[in-house]
Amino acid sequence: MNFHNLLKTWKGTAKENRFHRTANLVLALAVGALAILSLQTKTIVTLVPPTLTEEAWVTRDAATEGYRKSWGLYLAELLGNATPGNVQLISDAIGPLLAPSIYQQTILVLRSQSEQILADRISQRFEPRSVLFERETGKVFVEGFSFVQGGAGDEQRTTRTFEFKIDIDRYAPIVTHIDTYADRARTLDMLNRMNRRGSEG
Repeated sequence: MNFHNLLKTWKGTAKENRFHRTANLVLALAVGALAILSLQTKTIVTLVPPTLTEEAWVTRDAATEGYRKSWGLYLAELLGNATPGNVQLISDAIGPLLAPSIYQQTILVLRSQSEQILADRISQRFEPRSVLFERETGKVFVEGFSFVQGGAGDEQRTTRTFEFKIDIDRYAPIVTHIDTYADRARTLDMLNRMNRRGSEG
């Protein structure tokens, strides 16, 4: 038997064994790192909202400007087009979207308004003209014209803005702020101008 050849073969086998052990350890660490990264990576869902032409995406707790604007426009059209026949439908549709912090107050206001609409037999419609998103505050402003028609058939037009703050929770929109007023959008810029005019006057 040639011990020299046997020794070379044994050394080669031992060397190859060490190499494979090291490679397996490196691969195991890489797989572990990839598993941790995949658990931490947020899933991004890309959407094309029906109310806007721009593409939008949403993750577990964030969304693009386009996604928020799309929801703002939907909510403004829903709330701005109340009639005696659809007030209950509007309350049912908006309820699941409301954050717990504003749910009770918003539902009470909607019920009060619906009772007023039913009692006075009035209907209102809203024609949106623009949708703005303010990055600093995260607010969506939907500006347009509101038309209120009484039982006698007379119709009054006013400028109206719907103001929303829409957060994302587990891929779903959550409305954390709602306001509406007969005025242009009260953005930070507009509020600063109003404050300056008030302090000068």
